Amino acid sequence: MRIIPGPVVFLGCLLAACSNSSPTTSQPPTVVGYTVVMTIPVDTLAQTGADIPVLFTVRARESDGSSQPASGQAIAVSVTAGGGTLTPGGGVVFTGATNARLTTAADGTASVTWTLGSTAGIQTLHGSLSSVEYVDLNVTATTP
Repeated sequence: MRIIPGPVVFLGCLLAACSNSSPTTSQPPTVVGYTVVMTIPVDTLAQTGADIPVLFTVRARESDGSSQPASGQAIAVSVTAGGGTLTPGGGVVFTGATNARLTTAADGTASVTWTLGSTAGIQTLHGSLSSVEYVDLNVTATTP
């Protein structure tokens, strides 16, 4: 008996060519939530009336565990204790001297300057991306 390997090899190639093993296309990650961070360049102890630049950074948390800058996100900012006022940075709409609505830029950031109130003690700035994602900043104001 003589075995001819040709047809077997051909059949193997044919099965591989006809198999349904198309390249898999991965689905892009989806946004599963957001993170908001408030950053200030000073210590949490400052004199009353001091101007404190405040930077908000919003990142979209994605289903694959990564995060990306989140542009166009609205952040409600308010002075909730101790007084003080807010001065606009980029993309700010004021709803009063102690309340502002920020919109994040392409890099996921928005800024405002918080001028501390004239009363010594704890002063608080609240930033809210939603009812779930928020951040509070407490600064102890001292008299000069």
